[in-house]
Amino acid sequence: MRRTRTVGLTIAGPCLALLVAACGGSGSVTGGDGKAPTSTPAAAGNATVQGSVLNGDEGLQVGVVGTTLTTKTDEDGQFALSRVPAGTVTLQFQGPGVNAQLVVNGVQDQKVTTIKVKVSGSNAQMPTAPTCQPDADTFFTGAIESINGKTLIVAGRTVDMSQVRKIWRGDRRLSIDDLKVGEKIKVWGKLRSDGVVVADEITLMAGTPGDDGKSWIAFSGIIEAVYGGAIRQSCTYPTLIVSGKKVTTGSGTKFLNSNGTSYDGAELAVGQRVYVEGYKQTSGSVSASLVQR
Repeated sequence: MRRTRTVGLTIAGPCLALLVAACGGSGSVTGGDGKAPTSTPAAAGNATVQGSVLNGDEGLQVGVVGTTLTTKTDEDGQFALSRVPAGTVTLQFQGPGVNAQLVVNGVQDQKVTTIKVKVSGSNAQMPTAPTCQPDADTFFTGAIESINGKTLIVAGRTVDMSQVRKIWRGDRRLSIDDLKVGEKIKVWGKLRSDGVVVADEITLMAGTPGDDGKSWIAFSGIIEAVYGGAIRQSCTYPTLIVSGKKVTTGSGTKFLNSNGTSYDGAELAVGQRVYVEGYKQTSGSVSASLVQR
């Protein structure tokens, strides 16, 4: 029911450059000294670039050098820029302790270029080659800014709800009419080249405690301890300590990798970083609906 995050390597040294395979070309990494390649287009176009920044703080600013196109990363390090010029573009990453540029070649009109980025100080790197497609799988988190029929504006991005299959608050199914301006949601779907996200599934990220005292919670953290759990139908349901929080799993828990594939709960281990969604019990423990790594 969920998907997330990326992995990369850090480049040492502010002047180091790297050539990376891209969509029909190559990309290079530069320091954030403002010396962008002269080939960087100055006008907006008809392409979209989306990316995942590993270890990127929420609110990291991402822009296309030579244009007015800017956005910010969400809490998972996700970002998307539409109306990007085709060809070679330079992305600028800025935030506390970060000022780096990344050159991406081969950006194509009417397509979505998807990249994974590791940013550290004045360095940026793509550990894997970008992909270019007419549309691409995507997810992001943000607050609902407006609702107009089956169209939402979420964190400045247009979300088409005409094909949404599931809307969740915890394990409870909702309808579009239940959504309200100001609510924080996570959206999964297809990102089109015009920047519109065609939603497939939505989760409300904040819950109001019910009569039973339970409330919905979502957080990321490092597994500090793993205790054996029941085994049913070849799947293990361990109890975890994640960044100081007790997390219990069971038959209603989904164990998903960042690419959407499932794994057995027995594979969870101390030191792994996971994303958890579920109900916070009156005892303070979390009954997990999702454990994603």
